[in-house]
Parts: sequence; C-alpha cells; structure tokens
Amino acid sequence: MVAALRVACTNLLTCYLLRDIADAAQSYPGTIWPGQIADVLRGLIHAASVARGQGLRAVPDDDIAGDLTPFRRGITAGLSQARRVPGGKNGRQPPALMLLKCLRDREDDVLRFPHRHRHPTHLQPGRT
Repeated sequence: MVAALRVACTNLLTCYLLRDIADAAQSYPGTIWPGQIADVLRGLIHAASVARGQGLRAVPDDDIAGDLTPFRRGITAGLSQARRVPGGKNGRQPPALMLLKCLRDREDDVLRFPHRHRHPTHLQPGRT
C-alpha cells in the first residue's frame, strides 16, 4: 500500500513538473532547453518504472549518470534566458524562472524518485 501511494505521488509530482516545462516551452518558443529537461525527466520516469518491474529498489546509478548532464545544462540554458527582472518581490518575473530555480536548487528532491535505495529504511513509512 505504501509503495503504491509513493508511486502515485511521484507520478503526480512529475506530471506537474512536465506540465510546467511544457508551459515554459510555449513561453520560450524555438529554444531547446524545455524539451531537453522534459526528455530527461521522462527517461528517468521510464527507467524507474523498468527498475520497479525488475524488482529493483532503485534505478542503477550508471543508468542515471548520463541523464544528469543534459538535465543540468538545460537548466543552465533556461536560466540564461529567464533572467530575474529588478523590482523586488512585487515585480513580475519571467515565466519559468521559479521552476528553473527549483530544478537547480532542489535537484536532489526533484530527482529523488529513481534513488529509493538511498533512503535509510528507518525513515520509510511502515518500516520499523
């Protein structure tokens, strides 16, 4: 039950991320970075699903390592185009700026779903 709930929550969160990235692609037409980030996330979602189907608790690190570079480069490229507009907290900021900052600053949280084995079992719900 807990595992099924964890998978459902992960799917929901990654769907929201993919939706926001698709919105960024519309806000920045002709750029590559939104598709690059979305492709990496979709690839990791698929890899996590395959690993689960094989009975693995996580995607092998070797399968993830190659995806991190294009993910990070896509974020860097996006941040170079979605620069903060001066004007304090009340100023309207470019679309996707907060998304890109979240992807950059909270990478471990965003990409946690393929790394299930890295969490100590005593922190997982339902385990004692």
